[in-house]
Amino acid sequence: MTTPDSYPKVVDALKGLKQPYKKEYFLLIDECEKLVSEIDFRQNMALPIDDFFDFTYKAMVSATPIVINDPRFEEQGFQVIKIRPTFDYRQPLELKPTNNVHKQVERTLQELGQDLPVCLFYNSLEGIKELIEDLKIVDHTNIYCSTDAAKELKKAKYKVFDTVTDENGTPNLNRYNFFTSRFYSAVDIKLSIKPRVVLISDVFKVKNNLPFTLIDPQTEAIQIAGRFRNGVERLIHITNTNWKLKYRTKEELEQFLKEEHLGYQELVALQKQATSTGAQHFLTQAINRTDYVSQGFVTPRGTPNYFRHNNAYLDERLKMLYQTPAALNKAYRHSGAFDVYAQSEYLIYTDQERQQLADKNTSKAERVRILYGIYQRKTHKDRLIYETLKKEHPLYFEAFATIGYAKVKELSLKDAAIRAEIDRVKSADQAIQPEVIAAVYQHFQPNTIYSTAEVNQQLQTIYDAYGIKYDKRGIGENITRYFEASATRTGNQRKWNLKGKKH
Repeated sequence: MTTPDSYPKVVDALKGLKQPYKKEYFLLIDECEKLVSEIDFRQNMALPIDDFFDFTYKAMVSATPIVINDPRFEEQGFQVIKIRPTFDYRQPLELKPTNNVHKQVERTLQELGQDLPVCLFYNSLEGIKELIEDLKIVDHTNIYCSTDAAKELKKAKYKVFDTVTDENGTPNLNRYNFFTSRFYSAVDIKLSIKPRVVLISDVFKVKNNLPFTLIDPQTEAIQIAGRFRNGVERLIHITNTNWKLKYRTKEELEQFLKEEHLGYQELVALQKQATSTGAQHFLTQAINRTDYVSQGFVTPRGTPNYFRHNNAYLDERLKMLYQTPAALNKAYRHSGAFDVYAQSEYLIYTDQERQQLADKNTSKAERVRILYGIYQRKTHKDRLIYETLKKEHPLYFEAFATIGYAKVKELSLKDAAIRAEIDRVKSADQAIQPEVIAAVYQHFQPNTIYSTAEVNQQLQTIYDAYGIKYDKRGIGENITRYFEASATRTGNQRKWNLKGKKH
């Protein structure tokens, strides 16, 4: 038994026995869909493939196989044998399309409670760390990932493991448990209880334009649910969708890859025709640096790597499925493994907006524009989210409510100017409240002249009593809010001539 990466070591040992191992041994590739689904980022997955077809006795097996379009299967007369259960093996799956995966996960964890462990399958270490930190659950969380990734996370003081069980073979789960794709299949998790399982996909977390967090309903989702040999208490898939995702159809992709292979062959022919060492070296570099070669679309023998070609089609298919909730729902139902219960829930701000607000490179103007959009979309259902954002950005939410977005832009987004304008508007509103007007009219009479000192003193007393902010240097000017008034001078003394009331 060996992993694809270590297959050459086994071959070296067999060659040392000097036996015709390709005729005497049976080569069985288990979880064969991984040869397709993971070959884009684990190119060593392809190491046994060419040898596979040279064995006399061979087979591939999986609970969720992917049919591979390699002509050698047909040439060698392979058969597809399907084993179907005679009982209804479908299990309930809750599909939760949303526009904010982060917040929907938070709501779901609150709903699930703490009486059973929650296992979350999310193929993004960056996304996992964001959730753990934002939800403040680091003390109650385990992360299960590859050995290399675990080393880095341990330095950051996370609880990280590259196996699910301890040295005694006992599962070591915490209240919350995150699994990367390393644990989507080929792992048995035997528990005495049935955990709650949450699948997480995010179309906006992409790497090199490949949808590496997108879970395939017809393979990966089935495999994930099957990890728990005692079953699961609830199975939930939280995801966003993006109708702008661009994809190629199978026919378009096949044509494109054929054209790329022709281009590759033309470059190889040029390289062989080169008459100087420098030209040959240059063309070799050019060939090896093309995406077609560097990403494994061609084998070392110069033939198409059909497993990698199939992988590219899977990526395109996933992009198509994650364009709309309806397409994803249909794929789940088509798998035959699930009874799907779909309930979409859209929040007042999206994953893109959340990421932009968190990104230090987002301009202030764009940040304020996003906040205003959220302010406009506020609903009672999202009150808690709205209040959280309001606490994080108090000045701008107060500004939208008090002076409006247009005025904020007019003030060139300068915080001091915005605060001053907010105070001015709020003071003006407070100053014309009925009880304040009554107090002013109690102290001042129409058709009367008052000294500026007397006006200042009385207005300060009233404004202080009602908590109204004011500028002491110009407090007297506020009398014009209540009376038709004009300032006059008698010698060096300034006075206010009050006429008719305004209220």
